[in-house]
Amino acid sequence: MTMNAGRSIHGAPEHARKQAANPILTIDGSVARACRLTPGQISALPHHRFLDLAVDREATFLPETDWSGVTLDDLLALAEPLENAMWARVSAGPYAFVVPQSQFASTLLCDRIGDALIPVEKGGPWRLVNPDARYNMSVKWVDRLTLTEEEPDNSAERIAVARQRARDAKHARESGL
Repeated sequence: MTMNAGRSIHGAPEHARKQAANPILTIDGSVARACRLTPGQISALPHHRFLDLAVDREATFLPETDWSGVTLDDLLALAEPLENAMWARVSAGPYAFVVPQSQFASTLLCDRIGDALIPVEKGGPWRLVNPDARYNMSVKWVDRLTLTEEEPDNSAERIAVARQRARDAKHARESGL
C-alpha cells in the first residue's frame, strides 16, 4: 500500500488503522474513574440517530447521513465526571475537537452509519458527530475523551484556521492580489 505523509492512498492514517485493529476508547481527566471501553461495551449503551436529534436543521453543517451512536452524556457517565468537568477534549491521536458541557446531550460518538459499523475509511470505529459544529470538526477515528475543568487546546479549530489561511493566500497569489 502506498503511504504519503502517514496516510494511505485510501485516506486513513496509520494510527487510525492501528486503532481499528484493536479499538479501545479511553475516558480520562476530571473523572472519578478512568475507563477503557471496547466496541461491545459502547454498542450496549442506548443509541440515538443523528437525524432524530432535536436540532435546528438550518443551523446544522452536517449532511443528512444516518449516523447513530451514544450521546457524550451517556458515555461520559460511565467515568463519573467530577463536578468541575466542563469540557470534553475528543481526540484522534494529536487531533482534537473541544465540546462544552452544554453540548454533551446533543453530541454523538457514532459507531454506525445506517445498519453497518463505520468502516475505518469513513472514520470508524468511532466518529464524533456534533450538530453544532462544521462537518470538518466531525473527528474521525476517535480514541480518547478527556474531561477538563479549563477549555483545552482545540487543535481541530487551529488546523482549520491554518488551512483556510493557506487557501486564502493561494487564491490571492493566483489572483495576483
